[in-house]
Amino acid sequence: FDDNTSLFSHDPDTIQFGGTLILADLTLTQIGDDLRLEIQDTGESLTIEDQFLSDARLVERFVFSGGQVYSSDDIEALLSTGSGNQYPGTSGPDNLVGTEDPDVFLSSAGDDILDGTGGGDTYYYVSGDGNDEIVDTGTNGVIVDTLELTDLLRSQVTMTRTLQDVLITDNVTQQVVRITGQFTTTGKGIERLIFADAEEWNRQAIYANVIEYVGALNGTSGNDTLNGTTATDVLVGRTGNDTLSGKDGSDRYVFTRGDGQDLIDDNGVGDTDVLELHGYTPGEVVVGRTGTTATVVLTFTGTTDQMTIVNEISNLTDTIEQVVFDDGTIWTDTYLATRLLTEAATAGNDAITGFTSNDTLAGGLGNDSLFGMDGSDRYVFTRGDGQDLIDDNGVGDTDVLELHGYTPGEVALGGDPNVKTVVLNFAGTTDQMTIVNEINHLNDSIEQIVFDDGTVWTELALRSRVITGTSNGESLTGTANADLLTGLGGADVLTGGAGPDTFVFRGTSVGHDRITDFHAGAGFGDRIETDAFDSFNEILAALSQNGADAVITINANNSITLENVLTSDLHQDDFRFV
Repeated sequence: FDDNTSLFSHDPDTIQFGGTLILADLTLTQIGDDLRLEIQDTGESLTIEDQFLSDARLVERFVFSGGQVYSSDDIEALLSTGSGNQYPGTSGPDNLVGTEDPDVFLSSAGDDILDGTGGGDTYYYVSGDGNDEIVDTGTNGVIVDTLELTDLLRSQVTMTRTLQDVLITDNVTQQVVRITGQFTTTGKGIERLIFADAEEWNRQAIYANVIEYVGALNGTSGNDTLNGTTATDVLVGRTGNDTLSGKDGSDRYVFTRGDGQDLIDDNGVGDTDVLELHGYTPGEVVVGRTGTTATVVLTFTGTTDQMTIVNEISNLTDTIEQVVFDDGTIWTDTYLATRLLTEAATAGNDAITGFTSNDTLAGGLGNDSLFGMDGSDRYVFTRGDGQDLIDDNGVGDTDVLELHGYTPGEVALGGDPNVKTVVLNFAGTTDQMTIVNEINHLNDSIEQIVFDDGTVWTELALRSRVITGTSNGESLTGTANADLLTGLGGADVLTGGAGPDTFVFRGTSVGHDRITDFHAGAGFGDRIETDAFDSFNEILAALSQNGADAVITINANNSITLENVLTSDLHQDDFRFV
């Protein structure tokens, strides 16, 4: 410029700046109705008279080095006072961060990162400005952030999506403006996009005009079946009830609010597959399953949308490894399994079936049946949980039962050795835990019972305390712990030893058996478990005193003699009727 150069404009005009001048080299000042442009390094200035007097008196276009073009509206926006800051870029890469007020960003040559943070920010981009990234982290859905493509028409750009971001590609230069987080539900990105011909889009129009994924397998508005390849695929079913199978490769499935009721059967191995859920928060998703299978069903609050994932919870490798939400939340297949089993437990009587993975099953209150299946499963039982049953049916694993709120001395063994089932009874409560096939010498049993104090009962130790006779008469002796003694037929002599022992008599053909050390009385102690009587009153009717011993007569050929026990000492707590 020559010092104090002035222009008076009548017709539509353009100012072409020579040399290497860019907008960032100038200081803009409004003086009355005039616009003053000053080169910061030299102090030279250019004044455009009456620029702000009326539309008929202004210069419409300002062209800088490298082809940067700004309109009179752009210049006026930069001059806005009391409404934030102005951030012109340089010819190199810039990282510009705004304020919580409305800010104005003028991109320039170089790959720039522009972050307006809060406030209604405006971003200007000119073809050739480089590969820029808009990281507008403001999350107020009311405030409008704007991107203006100063010299680009809709037909001159391609808009695509990658994860939560929008990519606007200049078809000529192939340079890209990335708007990060545009597809999140938290208000990130921009609310308004303006093209060079003043065509204007709001956020919904941006969504509608974006090509979801370049190279994706895209469905239609109907019911589609999309099959991927052995490579990495992106499958977008869109609306309709679609069936999607990515097969091998780390595939990405895209499901958006309103897409319908889709099904994923991935059938891929050795990869990491991802399901993207758009338009939903984690709190809007209900996790269920199909019966007792490993298939997971996701339903969505307030809609009829549904996503079924076949074999999601298994020890197979064809699962979906991650479910990703717009807010960045990630659910793994392990999380889904845990959540399903946790939510299956109610205060009622539940039947909870695990998966072929390592599961944790806790029935909680009520009389629950727990089926861990394969995998090293963990069963949790707490004082007051009720009368539960474990039928593990898993092989080649280590299953653990955790007993909380009880000491080892408060647990007595019961059950029927004939069917290899062990029943744990607990002092002072009606709680009970039945373990099916615990002593069958197969590998579908519970390998460890663990107490709060660190005591561990192994499967082998438990078996050693389940002492069973034959059809002949014999002497059976227990241990210093709680034992389960069953004489079966013949005239048996049973000695429990220390600990609260259980003496089992099934049927009415038990022979004439004798118990040498039965501790009678109310409370927790030794117990007779029988199905020959239905109540304590029936026991009393069959009871007699024979010298120092109490005798329970079943019939002429079968009886139970309790040595050194008075009939008057017996209590209903001494018996369990099965």
